[in-house]
Amino acid sequence: MERKTGCYSKNMKKISIFEILLISFLISGCTLTIGTKYPEKKTKTSTKIPAAKKQEAPKIQGTIHIVRKGENLYRISLYYEVPMQDIRKANNMDSDNVFVGQKLFIPGTTKKPPLVALTPDTKIECPVPEPKQAEQPVSETKILKESDFIWPVEGKIICNYGELGNKGIDILTQPSSPVKAAKDGKIAFVGSTTKYGETIIIEHENNVFTVYGHDLIIKVKQGQTVKKGQVIGEMKNSTSARRYLHFEIRIGNQAVNPFNYLQREK
Repeated sequence: MERKTGCYSKNMKKISIFEILLISFLISGCTLTIGTKYPEKKTKTSTKIPAAKKQEAPKIQGTIHIVRKGENLYRISLYYEVPMQDIRKANNMDSDNVFVGQKLFIPGTTKKPPLVALTPDTKIECPVPEPKQAEQPVSETKILKESDFIWPVEGKIICNYGELGNKGIDILTQPSSPVKAAKDGKIAFVGSTTKYGETIIIEHENNVFTVYGHDLIIKVKQGQTVKKGQVIGEMKNSTSARRYLHFEIRIGNQAVNPFNYLQREK
């Protein structure tokens, strides 16, 4: 009995070690498997970001003009009273060239497209504010004299007084041309205006003013006194577009025909 018992005990001991190793292996394997297949779930806290409200682009006031035969950007700009550079920018134009049938967006205007083509022969008067009743009509001849003014720049007339509502004349000239004071006076205004771009206004005696604008590099300061023929500005020097000077003579706020008072040598 003792021998059997001894043998039985020895066999039990071997079995026990094997079982222990097997159990240990299984336990470690299960632990590894459980850890791999079933990772610990992490609670995700998601913060919802409210969707930004879509901001609509502000609508720009304007109108669509369809280019007709014989029209150019200058006359279109003059009719709508919108600077040419604003029209070019609104339509992504690299030059002043337009073509028949082209649709142009004219920004910042409430005027409706004309019923006829805007050509040199077209007479379309722009609305002019009515003068105040308290104001008395001014007699031009008593205040101004013929040949009282010199021409501010040399060039070709491309738009006459009264044409398409023009309150002065437009003179096509060469880039970098000097612009001169038409008469002795004092600089009443220098700066940029919506209608004429870079603008100079000179005040003369008897409440008379001359206006110089468009494509202009200003060379004087407000309050400065100037003499007739003195250089007050210079035409822009870029040759990518035609350069012209807008010139007016005014008695108070009333525009008069510059041809009646400029020297006849022109």
